[in-house]
Amino acid sequence: MRERKERRQPAVAPAAQASGTTVIVVLLLAVVVSAIVAACVSGAMWGLLNSDELSSASSEWAVEADPEWEPEIDPAETDFDPRTLSGSTAVEGTFLEGEVTTHDYALTFPNDAVFLRLDLHTNAGDVIWLSAAINRQNADFADWDQQLDDDGREKFVWFARKGSPDFSGGTMFVRLALQDGGDAKADYVLELNAVRRDVLAVLGPGDSHEGVVGHPQGGRATFEVRMPDGVDRVRVDLMDALRDLDLFVSTDGPSVDLGDAERAAEEPFATEFLIVARDELEDPDGGRFFLNVLDPHWNEWTSPYRILVSEGSAVPEELRTPLEFPAMDGALERAGQAIVLVRDIDGYGSAVVVSPKGLLLSAFHVVENESDANRDIRVAVVLDPARPPTEAFVARVLSYDADKDIALLRITGTVAGVPLPDDYRLPHLDVAWDDRLPLGAPLRSVGFPGTGGRNTRGTQTWGVGVVAGYERCEAFELMKTDASISNGYSGGALLDERLRVVANIQAALEDEGGGAHTGYALPSTELPDEWRRLIEADR
Repeated sequence: MRERKERRQPAVAPAAQASGTTVIVVLLLAVVVSAIVAACVSGAMWGLLNSDELSSASSEWAVEADPEWEPEIDPAETDFDPRTLSGSTAVEGTFLEGEVTTHDYALTFPNDAVFLRLDLHTNAGDVIWLSAAINRQNADFADWDQQLDDDGREKFVWFARKGSPDFSGGTMFVRLALQDGGDAKADYVLELNAVRRDVLAVLGPGDSHEGVVGHPQGGRATFEVRMPDGVDRVRVDLMDALRDLDLFVSTDGPSVDLGDAERAAEEPFATEFLIVARDELEDPDGGRFFLNVLDPHWNEWTSPYRILVSEGSAVPEELRTPLEFPAMDGALERAGQAIVLVRDIDGYGSAVVVSPKGLLLSAFHVVENESDANRDIRVAVVLDPARPPTEAFVARVLSYDADKDIALLRITGTVAGVPLPDDYRLPHLDVAWDDRLPLGAPLRSVGFPGTGGRNTRGTQTWGVGVVAGYERCEAFELMKTDASISNGYSGGALLDERLRVVANIQAALEDEGGGAHTGYALPSTELPDEWRRLIEADR
């Protein structure tokens, strides 16, 4: 029930630096077998960055592409009859009844493109199949990249650049194929957007920048950071993100390919930091480097972020102050603040805070990789029930029982590693130590499912059910429930009507059809006596 982190690989490969603006990409249209009349449709797409947003960027690096760039396709070497569609980002086409079943396009893009997205809009439902490849026209068609969403009317493919030599200065080959059942007239519009390398702003110590990353921004944002004379190092903190974002540093210019970056902070966390020293720079006297914020998943939906640049290597003051929890009106909302998400470098699960000084209960398999290592586990808390949890603390494993799949953790400091003040108190829940609930007693399940909305981590989710039974293992007992439980819930809590912790979630078994399921949890009555003494003494 631990959610493993699997970073989605882009179709061709992830991309290098910078976020940027929309460019008009030249489309070379060809129709296989039969000539199709295509009409150009002008207009921009999904709200890419406005040039006004680049007003503070370094003009030296804002755009390095050749403004006279032209496509480099030799018609003699292809099966296409290219036609340049200049001045447009879209083309219309039609499959006529009883005629050809495939339309092919060759789309060229500039050599500083860092992200490409191709959208197909059609009134024909799912009868048109969209496939694309970069610089691989002659490859087996079965090896072409086919990335489609689930909506038959709106299909798209995307390519991002990070360590991919095939991506630079090339051609996207596109095939539209009419599937079985597509025997009527089918209209479509094909739109290409490219994001080119750009520098959004110039930052220095004391500066902060808020922005968003997603497909419209090419999954990245690039900044020039300058060290004033007399400053020998700066610290860059990434915060306020809704999902895992990474930092990359290049010292010799805003290179297109982030695979060439000299430094990176790319753990699976929403908060990251890097310290860059002047003597590490390509030009120490110039005192500048290029910072890139990257969404390693290239999520379609945007996530906010904030960058803070500070002088030296110390944790900035605003990150030294512990989080202040907002007041919640409802009893369930207040209880939800004590159910947290815990994450290490391999995955995440849930946990419940059971003392005001930060003792947590979770499933052992959630924190197993850190159980014997002296490494921090990130703890994310709910500030708004409608948004993913915010990384706010770090914790360490105090004790565990692998046989019972249970672990006891303690929060040790802020997410920046600063110890908490002695008088700091966390939202927490009481533990029902001695009550063995009867069969049919009502329960609430609380945790963080592995699938969640428009981000790579879900919002907190509650379910209702009953005590469905008990199952005796060799030396202990498990509680069974029909309350909602899914991947990511492990370590979360089952609560009774008084919102006390009566069990810690461990697993769920589904039937073969993926429908009805039974959840398993370790009752609080099975916790070690020593843990009970620690928790009660910590209140």
